[in-house]
Amino acid sequence: PMDVHSPEKHLKHVCYHEEVRRAYEYTLAWGFQDVFVKLYPHRQQYTFWDYRAPSSLEANKGWRIDHILATASLAEHCLRVEVDVEPRRAKDSSDHTFLWAEFSV
Repeated sequence: PMDVHSPEKHLKHVCYHEEVRRAYEYTLAWGFQDVFVKLYPHRQQYTFWDYRAPSSLEANKGWRIDHILATASLAEHCLRVEVDVEPRRAKDSSDHTFLWAEFSV
């Protein structure tokens, strides 16, 4: 999935810069898997929505900046991964929300 809505607009942003993305790929190369991508390779889901764009949450124009990485053997036991959007809707909430995973162990 895309990690940011409208990636072409953010190519030089510190959180989406090519060097940052390269470092993330390097981390994955150590043998980690992004369990969200493993389970839902085509789902466009974010964990951060900028308050400077008030409709960003409802329009799903955000960033997927929170990840759960697991070794390949642990990732095989991942049952589900969810983004809990409801806390983000609360008054005076964070611009991030919760990402969680369930594993069978």
